[in-house]
Amino acid sequence: MLEGEACPCLVELKKLRRRLYVCHYQKERRQHYNENQHKLRLKNPSKYRKYWREYYHKNKDMILKREHDRREIAKSRERTLERGYCLKARTNTKINILTHYGNGKLACLGCGETRLDCLSLDHINNDGMAHRKQLGFGGYKFYRLLIKEDYPSGYQTLCMNCQWVKKAENQRAKRLPIC
Repeated sequence: MLEGEACPCLVELKKLRRRLYVCHYQKERRQHYNENQHKLRLKNPSKYRKYWREYYHKNKDMILKREHDRREIAKSRERTLERGYCLKARTNTKINILTHYGNGKLACLGCGETRLDCLSLDHINNDGMAHRKQLGFGGYKFYRLLIKEDYPSGYQTLCMNCQWVKKAENQRAKRLPIC
């Protein structure tokens, strides 16, 4: 840093202080202006009604578009929050089910895999497809049904790899003649 120059951090600090002062000053002015406008509206309401009626008719398209956009933004925010909530609820339900059928652990009973995305519920009697066809649904709704029916027996937590191995072994056993 050359002699006579201000430290860069001091310059930034001064800019920040100035910005904060301007923001505070503008906020005070805006508040004062709003208070005065409110007083004027109370003194002469018919004048303001007339003004806003004329303003609305002149700018109707712009006002309606702005309102439409605001509503759409609000809906999309609401949907996003809803999706986030639903995702958490669904994930928690899946964790509860898999932990229960994993003998108290969130892990595959075959190999010990713990990644949630790899784990699923397995029908011990290999009748999962028929059961899903009978119910007409699977996934989250099925998990909710199991909770509602107080965790019936006949299920276990397996990773997808162990499920494929189990399926292959069952198919091989059906094909091989019993000696």
